[in-house]
Amino acid sequence: MNSIDHLAALDPGKLTKSEQVALDHFRKKPDGRGFFAVGEILVRHLRIEEAIQVLMQGLERHPNYSVARVFLAQLFFKKHFFRESWNCLEASPSSLRTNLTAHVLRLKLCVVLNFESQARSLARELAVQDFQDGEARIVIDHINIKSFPILRRDYAEYLGWDGVNQQQKQQSQRVTEVALKSKSQDDELAQEHFQERVAKGFFSSPVQEIFVKRAAPDLKPGDLDELTRARLARRQGLYQVAFEVYERLAYAAPGNELLRREFAEIRELRDAQKEIDRQMDPKMADAMDKVRTIDKKIAILSHLLQNLEKQSMA
Repeated sequence: MNSIDHLAALDPGKLTKSEQVALDHFRKKPDGRGFFAVGEILVRHLRIEEAIQVLMQGLERHPNYSVARVFLAQLFFKKHFFRESWNCLEASPSSLRTNLTAHVLRLKLCVVLNFESQARSLARELAVQDFQDGEARIVIDHINIKSFPILRRDYAEYLGWDGVNQQQKQQSQRVTEVALKSKSQDDELAQEHFQERVAKGFFSSPVQEIFVKRAAPDLKPGDLDELTRARLARRQGLYQVAFEVYERLAYAAPGNELLRREFAEIRELRDAQKEIDRQMDPKMADAMDKVRTIDKKIAILSHLLQNLEKQSMA
């Protein structure tokens, strides 16, 4: 299917005049660079799959069109085709070193794809750059506070991507397959080998329990509200506040494995933050407190202005 065929997915009645002009130009000259504008139009009309196909075919003819290449990589990322997004950037014949959007996207891809050293290098470079991508800013702010596996897991959870969990399941499945091969031997010998592996830490839990879903102990509505508050505090970087709430909940529900794991993670984050605070210049810490105070006042003023605008329009 060629690029023009993908235009059939668009409803002519919903196109603006400028969009119709761009599409007509592309139909007359399908081998030109108009494919990028067509890709944008398809995305605006929520035809992302068609946009991807048009951009891929266009880049085959114009591989040095870096703007279109980065746009395609962003669409791959949006669809959770992370490896394809990375390969799209890597395949660029022309350098993308001056393309800030490409570097921001690379940082997020490095986290998802578990390229730790590259992620840390990019984070250092981008920390001094001026850009508006909130996700990348969060990664930069937390990459030296959280351990990389935790940062990767939290970012994957934010994206709604279960790939990290799937990789862990695949690793567990491979471990299970290795253990089950011993079943072909004598059962008693296989059991002895299994117990030896458990004793040496080969399995963190008996193999038959790896995929068992454990029901969490019942929590009261108040506890659930507290858990939500703790998670919000963690995302905001208020690790001491989150630690105190998790500590209460963990003792109240000692059998809840999820709580125990999150409690251990927040303890690690809190301790890392304390160490950073101890090493920070007191003048810098005082300046940061002043900045936070100013930000709060600006937020209050902004809220008041919004209310005034609403009242004036009423």
